[in-house]
Amino acid sequence: MGEPPGGSKAEGCSPGKPEWPPQGPRPAAAAPANSNPATVLAVVAAKPSSNVGLLADGSVSLTAFIPNDRAFRELAHRATGKWLNTEEKVFNRLVAKLGVDAIESALLYHVVPGASIMATDVLQADGAKLATALPGASITVDVVGRNVPRIILRDLDRNSPNARVNPWQTYINEGNKQVAHGITKVLRPLNLRG
Repeated sequence: MGEPPGGSKAEGCSPGKPEWPPQGPRPAAAAPANSNPATVLAVVAAKPSSNVGLLADGSVSLTAFIPNDRAFRELAHRATGKWLNTEEKVFNRLVAKLGVDAIESALLYHVVPGASIMATDVLQADGAKLATALPGASITVDVVGRNVPRIILRDLDRNSPNARVNPWQTYINEGNKQVAHGITKVLRPLNLRG
């Protein structure tokens, strides 16, 4: 499809569609996805001219899909065979194993520039390809289920599970030009295993 869906938060889903995010109390553990900018700042420190710096510039419209800490720990475990228990250890091990350029590419792959995409818009965009900040790379939206829809983001790694948007972690930073949605896996801009 052409441009990614965007605009303001919809008043509600169309008739017959379930509400997104689901209504009702949020689980106590459903704080926003880790919004600690340590990884972004570390990449910007290593590569000052990186477009990753846009994530720290609130004047630029974009949508970020933010993996939770467990997603990064799983990626580090797959890359190194070791479970690491702190964000700093995970970042340092991934940089040592993959390099800062790969981390920069992965971060850019989680960003859709130019629009604040609301989860309600994504529910209406099944099959859409979202162009990311990583040149030439996109993610595909897959909406699964009718009564309780799930938003799955299909990346370019065909051999690993795809990320799901966590319905309890949508609209992070709502009301600003930059909006974020928590996801369950790190999106991968390439097929890691043949």
